[in-house]
Amino acid sequence: MTKQKTPMARPQKQGLSYFPVDVDIYEDDKMQFISARFGMKGEGIVFRLLAKIYRNGYHIKFDEDALLLFAKSCDMRNEKNLVNDVVNELVKREFFSKLIFDSFAVLTSKAIQSQYVKICNDSKRIGYTIEPKYDLITKETEFQTQETPVYYGGNPTKKSKVNKSKVNKSKELNSQNSEMNDLPSFVSENRKNLAPPVKPPIKLTKEF
Repeated sequence: MTKQKTPMARPQKQGLSYFPVDVDIYEDDKMQFISARFGMKGEGIVFRLLAKIYRNGYHIKFDEDALLLFAKSCDMRNEKNLVNDVVNELVKREFFSKLIFDSFAVLTSKAIQSQYVKICNDSKRIGYTIEPKYDLITKETEFQTQETPVYYGGNPTKKSKVNKSKVNKSKELNSQNSEMNDLPSFVSENRKNLAPPVKPPIKLTKEF
């Protein structure tokens, strides 16, 4: 009796089949800097990068080898310096996260990750993840500040440090004001004009 072969599970797809483009993308300041410096070639490189990132998921490694292969795929093998300049401009303008790029030579951004998660949720994809070291959405990574967020009406704000000496001084002033308020009105109004308290008489000793 021959054993039936158990079908192998299909590997989980990480990348996307499409990504949306905002109709106002050319009005964005970051994109306008690319257009101003590099023209249509620069704009084309941006879309090539986005397509490669979303095909991979939400990020790509972009070191010297990746630069060479990317330039070749764009038929710009003799213009890899131009590709490198465009990438550096995009990182400088925070189109891609500068912290992640400087630390891991990886191109990604919070907007790209948010779009990736939305598309995965809309398509009911199961098992997709974002690596914690690249996570710019939910995880407090080592790059973020240690300040505790305080929520007011649903909007997080940074918790500021309070000077204790100022707080104590404020409490003392409030206490003094409270005592003044408890005095009768004619006393509090004329308190400055009251005579100073009489000192008790000095007791003379027998020797004196």
